[in-house]
Amino acid sequence: MSQPKPTDAAKLQNEKRVGWFALGAVPDTAGPIVQTQMANMIFNIELGLSPVLLGVAHTVMRLWDAFADPFVGSWSDRAKTRWGRRRPFVFMGSVGCALTFPLIWFCPAGLSEMAIFAFYLATSLLFLTTHSIYSMPWRAWGAEFSDDYHGRTRVWGRAQAVMIVVYFIATWLYALVSSRLFASPVIGMRTVAVATGIVILVCGILPCWQLRERVRAPSSPHPDERRGVITSIGRAFQLREMRLLTACSLFLTIGLQSVGQLALYLHIFYLFHGDKAAGSILIGWSGTVAQTASFLSVPLGVWLSRRLGKRRALEVCILVTMTGIICKWWLYDPRWPYLVLVAAAMMAPVQVGLSTIMYSMLADVCDLDELRSGRRQEGLYTAVYSWVSKAALALTGVLAGVALSLTGFDAALGAAQHESTLLLMLFTLCLLPVVALAVVLVLVRLYSLDEKAVAEVQRQLAERRAVAAAAEPAADMAATER
Repeated sequence: MSQPKPTDAAKLQNEKRVGWFALGAVPDTAGPIVQTQMANMIFNIELGLSPVLLGVAHTVMRLWDAFADPFVGSWSDRAKTRWGRRRPFVFMGSVGCALTFPLIWFCPAGLSEMAIFAFYLATSLLFLTTHSIYSMPWRAWGAEFSDDYHGRTRVWGRAQAVMIVVYFIATWLYALVSSRLFASPVIGMRTVAVATGIVILVCGILPCWQLRERVRAPSSPHPDERRGVITSIGRAFQLREMRLLTACSLFLTIGLQSVGQLALYLHIFYLFHGDKAAGSILIGWSGTVAQTASFLSVPLGVWLSRRLGKRRALEVCILVTMTGIICKWWLYDPRWPYLVLVAAAMMAPVQVGLSTIMYSMLADVCDLDELRSGRRQEGLYTAVYSWVSKAALALTGVLAGVALSLTGFDAALGAAQHESTLLLMLFTLCLLPVVALAVVLVLVRLYSLDEKAVAEVQRQLAERRAVAAAAEPAADMAATER
């Protein structure tokens, strides 16, 4: 039976709700992306911390983050408060992130290399703990925001658009903090960090104030609530579709992130022969073009998902990005450095697929899990998906530092880097992502939870909810009689 079409007023109200939820993407994205964008520039180039130690710090950070996420996600699944399951965590997490993120960048002067390493690691772990408290419940909130197969893609498409704006701003931060507005990049970064904390606070609190969580009728009168987090994680991986999604995230993260920092060094030392000012401008323009292309790709990705289905839309995104990565070998040319903007634009589709389509697919997997377990576990499944991604990031933290060292790059040489070093960096930048994306294409082809399958799962869940609702009064009456 077809559902009645919503009125214009209902559509407008729903658009407002989606908009307020999407605003929460700012605290989810701002801190991590600014740290990713600026850590090497500030702690390696400005403060002299070796890339290997930075890689070790990032590995420890991601492992801690990956450890914390499942516990926070499962905790929010089980939470029962007057404000809902997710909102208290989102509120507390946004306050914590706003307070702890600026601390990372206030490293005291005159410290030894190991002391700088210890300071960076300790403050980052503090920030990541508060970020986990915010991020996992917020993403779980998004997974349960809509039951509509295509509506889920629209929700995450809107959130992705906000994330892209944050990425857009972050790409210009090194140029900003290196400008004459500040006495040094370190001082400039401290100012930016404080401003970022204020933005995180405002954008994290507003969705909690404006939105209320959905109340779902249970699909089982006696859901299994006794399983621990570790057991629940194991059960999550028993779902074939969940294994495929997490494997896709794993290979995408390793393939793209483990060599992503090489592009920043190539912009400065290969395309502009060590000119940091010119290189930082190109870094800014590359990010601007990439994020503009991503922003424009979001509605296209949502449209493709509706027309072709989520799986085929994701395949199209991957193929376009693979083409752009292969072309980098010719587009990175010191004679025409701004040709790299073409490759930057072609990186956009896979980011849309990863942050929009795959999170929409994860919400479908949560329906399948409820059919099996009788529980809504968006927090756990979001955390498991994030856990795999962050575990991969932990690995890429080591790989990025080791890859930079193995190529022979030496920051002390400045503009006098060997040509063979720079060409090896460029070859690595092209090869590893293409191999990883080819593996992801194979995995996506195996995913089978399409629109028809999701509709059947939701039909069975609706029947179970009706049975559970009818059984509840009878159970209450029997308990009263006893």
